[in-house]
Amino acid sequence: MEDLMGYAYYTVTRADGIEIEAGYAVEAVCEQDGCTEPIDRGVDNLCGSWPGTPDDGCGGYFCSRHLGYRDWESEEPQPENCKSCFEKRD
Repeated sequence: MEDLMGYAYYTVTRADGIEIEAGYAVEAVCEQDGCTEPIDRGVDNLCGSWPGTPDDGCGGYFCSRHLGYRDWESEEPQPENCKSCFEKRD
């Protein structure tokens, strides 16, 4: 996957070896335990910077309430993370 812009549907293999459907046209539910917020599996809802097995997140998909943790003071570009991944970065 060279360019993620415009990708409505694709598959990725997660770190646990499970292949999932992803893309902004793939309907899903937030992966935070207990959350039932409908989302899509586009990169806007991704924890990390690259679908599948990012080295800067878990590769899960979350609603806006459970994604968006980052060091806002840093001048380095950072992906958005879920709370669990953000806390592991410290």
